[in-house]
Amino acid sequence: MVFDQSNSRFGIGSRRDIDYGPTSNSTSTSTPPTSPPSTSTSTPTSPPATSTPTPTSTSTPTSTPTYTSTSTPTPTPTPTPTPTPTPTSPPPPTQAGISIQLPTLIPSDIKCLIITEKNGNSQSISIDNDDVDYFNIPNYMANKDFSYQFTFYSGPPNDGSSCSGNYLLETGYLDADVSNDPWSIERNKYTLYGIKIKVPPDALSLSMLVLYNGNKVYKYEFYYIGQRDNDGNYNIDYVVYPYTSYSLYLVARSNPVWSCIINTYPAYGSGAWTITTMGDCKDVCN
Repeated sequence: MVFDQSNSRFGIGSRRDIDYGPTSNSTSTSTPPTSPPSTSTSTPTSPPATSTPTPTSTSTPTSTPTYTSTSTPTPTPTPTPTPTPTPTSPPPPTQAGISIQLPTLIPSDIKCLIITEKNGNSQSISIDNDDVDYFNIPNYMANKDFSYQFTFYSGPPNDGSSCSGNYLLETGYLDADVSNDPWSIERNKYTLYGIKIKVPPDALSLSMLVLYNGNKVYKYEFYYIGQRDNDGNYNIDYVVYPYTSYSLYLVARSNPVWSCIINTYPAYGSGAWTITTMGDCKDVCN
């Protein structure tokens, strides 16, 4: 065994300077020539490389676990609804059609109507059917803040502003109401309803002559005086037309026998036509 100082390792080799003596149990008498020792230094065999086993990792997996968030989610804001715009009120009406309740109790047909504005403009309208209660005036509009008079005739229109036949009656000027369409004119807007007459206790009868157009269109009424109210008035259910002539004749037992109201024109007002006194008409009635 020798030490290889240059490589810092041990090895096995022969030394020429050492006499090892005879080999035991040798039968040969001659010593074979000894080969000179090799001067090369044998390279010792390196020990087999030992692979270091890779240890199985026991460390905690490095993947990050998924966590469920426990924070309160931010609520989605509720959109503020757009306010519905307040509808704009339409402007008040300035015009309306006209529907008028026709006169009654007149002993004549009604075939024509003249509408007269307060400024004097007039237009004639044909009434084709006077059996209807309300007549819707065609192709005519009433204007706000205007007043209108209605005049009735027995014949058809002559032209655009006049009627034929007999004059029957007329209303006063009525202020247009265009808040509703049509402007509805009830009969009580141009008439009085009822007659209330103060009569003496011994009154017997009452005669009444209504002249719509002189001796052309008239009506005669007769009443027996019956029950009176607590104030001594005799009441008659009757439609009275202002601007129409009325003559009344009262007969009683006592003196004067006759009492009269001749050719009077009732004024328009609310309620009944009230007559408190009647004059002596002895000479007139005879």
